[in-house]
Amino acid sequence: MKPGETVLVTAAAGGVGLAAIELASIMGAGKVIAAVGSEEKLKIAQSKGAAEVGIIYSGLDSKGARAAIKASAPKNLDVVIDMVGSHVLEPSLRSLNWGGRGVVIGFAGGDIPKIPSNILLVKNISVHGLFWGAHMVHDPKTLINSANKLVDWWLAGDITPRICEKVSLDKANDAFELLGSRKSTGKVVLVPP
Repeated sequence: MKPGETVLVTAAAGGVGLAAIELASIMGAGKVIAAVGSEEKLKIAQSKGAAEVGIIYSGLDSKGARAAIKASAPKNLDVVIDMVGSHVLEPSLRSLNWGGRGVVIGFAGGDIPKIPSNILLVKNISVHGLFWGAHMVHDPKTLINSANKLVDWWLAGDITPRICEKVSLDKANDAFELLGSRKSTGKVVLVPP
């Protein structure tokens, strides 16, 4: 991301989404748009301060999502960070400026969408997948350097992860249920019993 760019973060009230909002702000985003599934989650995403605009995509189809993005970013987007997939990814990519970038991190919406390649060609955009865990095998140096930078920002107070629930390790299945039900906002932390 370059300073001054407009960034859309989907699933913005989840742990990764909230982190993406904070990181976009630290890196100098001009505008951060939080896209979430409910009014309650929008308030949580906007509590980070950097997300000045919000979109609630539940109940919207692809056309409705595209219209909501257009209303929030009339000059279009430079970067899309997507954890939803489903009916949100394609309209997000269609909303990118020429030369924009998309990062696919997950599919919380359940459906893994197909990306029409004509969008990539006509807008000269790139879409990159990011599976953080694979860095430990394929690029551990980047993983370690990034983790160190995150710890530095955390120690400086620049980022503050939101913990929505602490769950005893012996009830780990309850933590997975929170995540699977999409009721969690922020991180679910396992603690010793």
